[in-house]
Amino acid sequence: MPIPNGALKLGSTPPSGVILDFLLSANPADNNILFPLFTDLVGASTTSFRFQTTGTAPTRVCTVEWSGMDEFQPTKQFTNASFQAKLYETSNNIEFVYGPITPGTGASEMRFASVGLKGSANTAGSLVLGTKSATTAWSAAMWQGSIYTSQAFDYNKATLPTADRTFRFTATLLGTSAALTRAVSVFPNPSSGVFSVDVRGANASNGLQVEVTNLLGQRVHTATVRDNMNNKLDLSHLADGVYSLKVQNGNEFSIRQVSVQR
Repeated sequence: MPIPNGALKLGSTPPSGVILDFLLSANPADNNILFPLFTDLVGASTTSFRFQTTGTAPTRVCTVEWSGMDEFQPTKQFTNASFQAKLYETSNNIEFVYGPITPGTGASEMRFASVGLKGSANTAGSLVLGTKSATTAWSAAMWQGSIYTSQAFDYNKATLPTADRTFRFTATLLGTSAALTRAVSVFPNPSSGVFSVDVRGANASNGLQVEVTNLLGQRVHTATVRDNMNNKLDLSHLADGVYSLKVQNGNEFSIRQVSVQR
């Protein structure tokens, strides 16, 4: 169900009436929401909302489009904004695609929005949120796994997205091995960069391999950890953001998300 302020509620039940606070809300009705461009928007004479499902099962794509939206502010930073949320069947991948957005004619002012995903809660591990300063290009946005604090997805009239700018979220199967998932604990999470990987009862005769990837799927760190030990994993050289941490023992592996925050 699309929300005019640039969000999409998944499932068959509507969100609560908080409207501007879906991200922070702890109400279960406000879980499982996508935020392509969640800010104060208003319709104009050309505004439309469209749904379309293309392709054939099991690889269909559901596209939800907001078109002709204006910023609802006295000094508009943009008008005539168009953007889409695309949901991919089977792979469960999600894309946010941004079309033409017209800069406002008034003074340049900082605004903030929410861009990302909210799952089953408003806490770390259930969020993937983009963050950037008002002067930073959308292509340089960073990603975090917890609620916004001092900076959200900020923008002004000079830093609107280029046409066809796309944010892609790739689904990862978590806990392929239930036994290995139970054997491995990672904490604290989020962390400023140094994590403990505590492994107990993994039945690993040799070291377990650790691979860390970013949201683009690029490998950014590898390490080896030992069974029945509390292992230190230092990711302090990585930029703030959300990463996938894969622990592998032979043909079995477990994957979870970790967040680096400073």
